[in-house]
Amino acid sequence: MTDNLPGIEEATQLATSEEPQLQVGSKRQAMLFSAGIFVLALAAALLQNTRRPAQDVAMLFDSGAYIMSAKYVLTAFHNFAHGMAFDAAVKSVGETLMLNGPVLPGLGAIYFGLIAREPSLIDMRAPIVLQAILHAISASMLALVGWRFTGGRAIGLSAGILLAVWPSAVIGAGRFLTETISTLFISAVMLSASHLARERKESQLRLSSPAAFIFGATAALLALTKAALAPGVVLTVAAIFLLLLLSKVEKRSFIAALLSSIVGVFLVLAPWLMFTKIASGEFCLTPKRLPTLNMSAGLNPETDGLSALPETPMVTMYSENDGPSAVAYALYTLNPGDFYGRMARKPLRLFQYPWNDCRLDFLGIPVIVQVIAHQILVVFGFFGLLAYVSLPLSFAQRKTTAPSTLNETPADNAMLGEQPHPELNRASLVFSDTSMTNPATAEPQVINSLIIGMASLAIVCGHFAYLPFVADARYGFTAMPSLILLGMWCISGQLKQRISKTSLIRLGIAATFIIVAFSLRDDVWRSLFATSTEAMIASTVSLGALLLFIGCLMAVRTLLGAGKSNATAKVLAFTASYLALTIVLAASMMGKESPYDWESRLADGQELVRIVELPKSASFETAYVLVNLKGDWRSAHLKVNNQTVDAVPVSLLHLTGNPILSNDYRTFGYILKTGTDGIDQWRAFSIPPELLKPGAQNTISIYSQKGETAFASLTGSTIFSDSKKQPNTSDTYAPSIGIFSPTNLCRMPLLSEPRLREKMPKSVARAACVRKVEGSVSQDLSETPGTQFGQYHLFLLAGSGDKFGSREKKESTPSIQVKAFNPIYVNVKAEPVQTRGGVKPEDNASTYNGGCLLPENGFAAPYLRVTLTGEIDCASKVSCKISLDDLRLMQAPIDLACSPARIDGTGKRKFRAQAIALASTVDPKSALAMIKISSDLVPLSVSNLRLELQPFSAPELNLSRKSWF
Repeated sequence: MTDNLPGIEEATQLATSEEPQLQVGSKRQAMLFSAGIFVLALAAALLQNTRRPAQDVAMLFDSGAYIMSAKYVLTAFHNFAHGMAFDAAVKSVGETLMLNGPVLPGLGAIYFGLIAREPSLIDMRAPIVLQAILHAISASMLALVGWRFTGGRAIGLSAGILLAVWPSAVIGAGRFLTETISTLFISAVMLSASHLARERKESQLRLSSPAAFIFGATAALLALTKAALAPGVVLTVAAIFLLLLLSKVEKRSFIAALLSSIVGVFLVLAPWLMFTKIASGEFCLTPKRLPTLNMSAGLNPETDGLSALPETPMVTMYSENDGPSAVAYALYTLNPGDFYGRMARKPLRLFQYPWNDCRLDFLGIPVIVQVIAHQILVVFGFFGLLAYVSLPLSFAQRKTTAPSTLNETPADNAMLGEQPHPELNRASLVFSDTSMTNPATAEPQVINSLIIGMASLAIVCGHFAYLPFVADARYGFTAMPSLILLGMWCISGQLKQRISKTSLIRLGIAATFIIVAFSLRDDVWRSLFATSTEAMIASTVSLGALLLFIGCLMAVRTLLGAGKSNATAKVLAFTASYLALTIVLAASMMGKESPYDWESRLADGQELVRIVELPKSASFETAYVLVNLKGDWRSAHLKVNNQTVDAVPVSLLHLTGNPILSNDYRTFGYILKTGTDGIDQWRAFSIPPELLKPGAQNTISIYSQKGETAFASLTGSTIFSDSKKQPNTSDTYAPSIGIFSPTNLCRMPLLSEPRLREKMPKSVARAACVRKVEGSVSQDLSETPGTQFGQYHLFLLAGSGDKFGSREKKESTPSIQVKAFNPIYVNVKAEPVQTRGGVKPEDNASTYNGGCLLPENGFAAPYLRVTLTGEIDCASKVSCKISLDDLRLMQAPIDLACSPARIDGTGKRKFRAQAIALASTVDPKSALAMIKISSDLVPLSVSNLRLELQPFSAPELNLSRKSWF
């Protein structure tokens, strides 16, 4: 008998039927639990989001735009109340509401009007309270949905508890965005849908018209709030009414419920349609959030569908008049295979990581724990989805004894009592050789459970509408309520009216295999098998496929049973899940999210060398060595042709004339609390052109000095090797130079990588890279386990304006003439030392902090050479740091690369340190220079500090990039 059960045989042997699950039988008890969950969710949201770190980022991204939309709506209401014409009031907010939708701005305007406060971007406490209330309502409603989903069992209420304290849900409620209110509407849709089946009278199902009305209204509100989810909403409504049609529903009752739903939809959409007609001259069912721009960015082959600031030419060439469908077709025909691969990578971007783009801890819980918990929830939600989809096939069982009446309880029939979901027992009332779930004879509470599952499935599937757009964790977040419910469904099915530890352990092991298959693809496997790009991809996909095979097989056998029964369900479930996950894993290997494949640490006695051959006709005016360093990159040193270059690496931020790119690093350095240099970027050494040897081999090596305690590493990538049919076609990839992707930076909470994988010129792949260890040469480019072949991200950029490279197309950019400017001198004053408790600070402090306001006329040229001079008196080496800051909102200070960064010697001595700054990175009206000098020993005395500002013009790095080697 046990071979034919859909659960695990061991589960029935470990427990007895005298161990039932906890029941919450009355609605009053469930409502009390729901009220408690409301209080819990409200407290968690307020405790988390009223802290200073959360308030600092509360206005980020679209949050500020929605606040301003609410302000415009409130102003329009005020103007209309004081005599403004209705059409004029509507048109005054037409543009902002056509973009942001009417729901959240309208609710915000009502809320601010009730509390008599004006919406403000400076003080975000009021919208934080509103979002906390919406989050609490959503959690309490989801608890009731879970309670009805699991047939009145207590485990269903845990769905609300989970959402109440889920980090991404609570942190997301700290910003005035549509995600929180969307989860509320999703919970409301499922809660109202779970009341549609009212009773079964004379074997015919009767529906509730009030519940249908609320169902239609909330579905319409969800579509207005999240236009991209509108297809998912339509799918949800269609699937639910189709299920009701299969449930032997009374025709009159069905028509009444259908009409009630239509009325609910009409009452929500009618005012919006009238508004759009007046505001834009045409009817629009949903807001238009720049669909063409978002579609072109999401399908952009230059960025692999990830956002970029500034956008690439492929995106800017389209306008909203072109239409999203035309853009999609054009980018599809460009390369259909690449198009399908890009779409296959999007589900991972939606669900792999939690929505926490500012990397905030949750009441002390670090980000890494949030990532692990999120991935476990998503995988268990996937298991629940798998189990639910298998329902029509998985519950076919051999008949034992037929019931004598339709009201026979599960205890009266062993077959029914052993189903993994006892709430579906009343649906299994067809007795022949097998018994299967049959909605036509199911009780109303069973139909409502099936409706919730159907709605959860449809909403999850509806999120695939984001695939043509820029998919990230924020857009996948609104699937969390459905995934939580499906996860609870999965766990409740394994409890089987009793505790079954074995099944839960097996599911946990299966989830671990699946998570590992996707989590280690960027680290361990890329390092172990980095002999070539083809070998790396083949080995990674093979090992990942093996882990996915084990994980999917364990999950299916646990969910659907290990016996010989349910063979069709098991084969279909395993095949579908395994193929889908393997395709996503294989496609992700070709994405641009990971711009490097391995790292090589700078260690004592080791040099990382690149050997390039320059053409005989080359003559250089400018030369840079670009390196992609990780860790303490300032500890790296450079040799060119065995001659040490007396220079420190400078962040690319200071060498690019693109103000958008430099502003991106400053803004996100402030948001992530890493500073500008804490975000991964290229570093550059400026080298004397006379060190290079045209017509000969040149060696460029990176190393660290002996005894250096700082950790730094150089990244590298494999190469696509030559083929027999196409010789000399090898190429390699490296992090992009001019692309900053906020999506890539924020989607991976444990990394700080805003760049994308970019194909390098052919001349790069032809160079040779080796690793010197104590004088011996190794082809293995890293000391990490495995063998790493390919290219260091250590490149020579050399050029001489339009003279260099006669075969290249002449650029239209005019040459920049160097112009002399008079230096400007500014005295540095020590900042007052803050005291605590009235305690006087010691006079022999080991750190000196000073500052000065930079004059506006110091920014008369693209670049600024900053020279700090003064006297120090200390018994050890001294570290020197110069930062530029200003008073603009949300801008991180820029730390300049001082040369030298450490001042040698002992005793009283003069010193001089220089750095280069890009003038466009700071506001000349409020620019501050902050000086910090510190030593490991005390006392430290600093005097006669003075800054010399020398404005100058010079060819920027982008203009001199004529040839890569």
